[in-house]
Amino acid sequence: MGIFNVQRGADRHADDPSGSAAAADPPPAYVPSASSSTIIPFPTPYLATHTSHPAARPARPKSKHASILLSRTDRLRIIGFPNDIIASLDGVIKRAWKLGVQEQKAPDPLSWEWKLHGRPWTGQGIEGIASRRLIARIFGVLETKGWHLRLSADLSKSPSDKDTLIFRSDRSLQRAIFSISFNGDNKIRFIDAPGERVTQAVEQAIKDTWPPGIQEAQHTEPGVYQLKLRGNPWWASTAVDSSRVRVMACAILSAVEDEGCEMLRGLQMSVGAGDKAERDLDTWFFACDA
Repeated sequence: MGIFNVQRGADRHADDPSGSAAAADPPPAYVPSASSSTIIPFPTPYLATHTSHPAARPARPKSKHASILLSRTDRLRIIGFPNDIIASLDGVIKRAWKLGVQEQKAPDPLSWEWKLHGRPWTGQGIEGIASRRLIARIFGVLETKGWHLRLSADLSKSPSDKDTLIFRSDRSLQRAIFSISFNGDNKIRFIDAPGERVTQAVEQAIKDTWPPGIQEAQHTEPGVYQLKLRGNPWWASTAVDSSRVRVMACAILSAVEDEGCEMLRGLQMSVGAGDKAERDLDTWFFACDA
């Protein structure tokens, strides 16, 4: 029996010498006095956080998203952006893509599309470098307009499919964008990296995590620095090499971020060409304060 039950039994028989359980008189009815007019309100913080009245909730701006589709081997389509973005991107595309624009049009009421000369999305040779520069320039312009890359999504099962890039409207930023691409069997390419500090940090990260090391390091053209690794890391066939490649990738990312740059996204933006029409490796895009 609980302690509260024992105490209640003792109190009930304390004033009854016979030990009988006489019925107790009921308590008097409660009648509020005329002076009992004080009302104790709920604390203000409680009302502010628990009320369900819509007016008490702060207004939240609606999210705005838009996307870019890298279509076929030579087309770039923007979907859902405001009309003023068309003119901004038209200028940067014509400046960054030296082969020029073949045509541009609205393929449907929701989008605008540029058809470029050449085959930028096959990722080969000079066009492979130029296409990554083009995407970096587009990201830079969109950031100044307040549109920021939030997601790269695979939304198609087509063999030639590439990622769809999804952007969110936010505050304007002025940052320098560069890329790191993984090429061939064993190459890593820096395109417009900010000075030598990033490339040197990555070289050290590779030496620390990839035992075969670096076979060759050179500038292949202005703004492009390429590392050729020993072995074939992108074709790793053993469990240990496969793990080492992932460790190296994480070390590269850490090295770049430690230099004050932010990774935007890794993108699947190339489908290869000819006998190598399988998907190419991702390209990583980073932003650094200008």
